[in-house]
This record gives sequence, structure tokens and C-alpha cells, in this order.
Amino acid sequence: MAKVGRAGKYIYKATKISPGCDMSIPSDSLEIDVAKPSDLHFGLYEVWSGKWKGGLQILRAVVSPTT
Repeated sequence: MAKVGRAGKYIYKATKISPGCDMSIPSDSLEIDVAKPSDLHFGLYEVWSGKWKGGLQILRAVVSPTT
């Protein structure tokens, strides 16, 4: 999940995970259009309940222009 700005709408891709396996989330790229420079917020949440996915870590986030 990622969102632009603190109060922005979030954009997400659903991913199924398996215990004990290293993986990239999402498995394919997630593109977000940003009109001007802004803060990006990343998280691992269960979208339906809004709860933090405990025990998971974001080790790296790559942000690059798509133009």
C-alpha cells in the first residue's frame, strides 16, 4: 500500500503471502501518479480491517519516475 501525502488516498495491490518465504510485495510494479513533489507513505496493512500487519517489515522501497 502507498499513498501520496499524509491525508491522501491510498493505492494498493493485493498479494497472497506464504509463511517463511521471502518475497517482493507487490509481485508486479505499483505505479502512482503524483502531480507535484510530495511525501510518499508506505505500509503493510490489511485493507479490509485497517489493521497493521504485525511482524512484517518493509526492507526497501524503490521510487523512480515513469516518464
